[in-house]
Amino acid sequence: IQKFRFEEQLDWNINFDDEILEYRMLKFIMQPLVENAVLHGIVPSARLGTCTVEVYRENEHLCIQVSDDGVGLSRETLESVNRYIEGKANEDDKKNLGIGTRNVVDRIRYVYGASGSISVLSDAEWGTSITLMLPIEENQ
Repeated sequence: IQKFRFEEQLDWNINFDDEILEYRMLKFIMQPLVENAVLHGIVPSARLGTCTVEVYRENEHLCIQVSDDGVGLSRETLESVNRYIEGKANEDDKKNLGIGTRNVVDRIRYVYGASGSISVLSDAEWGTSITLMLPIEENQ
């Protein structure tokens, strides 16, 4: 949908190892991350941008990385996101975050506890990268 909507401004890279197809993951966990990359990273840059989704296995975790080469997060927003991830958010932090980001963090925390994690890196020069590390659940 985003590629159709922002056809002139958006390019995609989707990379995954075939072995990951046998693993389970939470439904709709990537959608808010991809949407944020496009709407808050690439679109405000007013130039052609790329959203990259990579999914791979690292030891006993399924790694999902959504990156963009857009405008990056402000320092204030990045700090709010990281405080929310760490469980140390205040009311102002919650206002800085969208429902989608909070939902992803909360679902990972609820379903996986300490065995799942999320990390966010961002810089105005190169964009934003969000990495989810989820314990592997093999289909049986």
